[in-house]
Amino acid sequence: NNGTLNLKASTPTDTISITNNTINLYGGTLLLDTTAEIDNTTSNVVAKGGRLSIADGNIEDREVTNVTLDDNLYLGLDVDLASLTADKFTSSGIEYNGNMILISLINVLTDPSGTDTLVSVNVAGADMREHFDLADDLDIQTHGAVTSYSVSYDSALGDLTFNSDVNLVKITRAATTSKTYIMGTDEVVKTELDALDPSEDKTGIGTMGGTTLTIRIHRRR
Repeated sequence: NNGTLNLKASTPTDTISITNNTINLYGGTLLLDTTAEIDNTTSNVVAKGGRLSIADGNIEDREVTNVTLDDNLYLGLDVDLASLTADKFTSSGIEYNGNMILISLINVLTDPSGTDTLVSVNVAGADMREHFDLADDLDIQTHGAVTSYSVSYDSALGDLTFNSDVNLVKITRAATTSKTYIMGTDEVVKTELDALDPSEDKTGIGTMGGTTLTIRIHRRR
């Protein structure tokens, strides 16, 4: 199904312990609250098409014993752009079977500090980073003054890079890598088909050439 199961203790001081269990994700979303503690020596995850979210508003590391990807695993994460930290999902043993861990939800807890508009946070270690990527249906939730971001993932570093100094025109005219752009507010642009001089201050998207890029554009929900 497409519902969400939230594993959360009844009070912040209580905990739910997950031990000697295999979590099979067939569909819907399993949200692990910070009060749901996973025993990283006896707990396993088998992904068969579902979603796992650890985006509960707290930055933390979640480790399980083994992960088996019989399908792509869709993952939700918290990121703190002021402290440049993010949730981590790790395992001592992973069977990828040709599948990926796709980040489908990013919960941005804070804006970048000061005047920073381009920041990166690490979300995947050296043993997993090549198997991470952004999901086509990536959603970003924001809680600060900044509501629009372009986001890209670097599989060589395991980093997510966020650019808040961006709009639809900038991202289509200046993109050099595939990105996802989340619009916090509606934007209106002209579709000028003539080649534009980058030094000119024009509002049109203009003509794009060179290597084919993927720019996914979403209106933030």
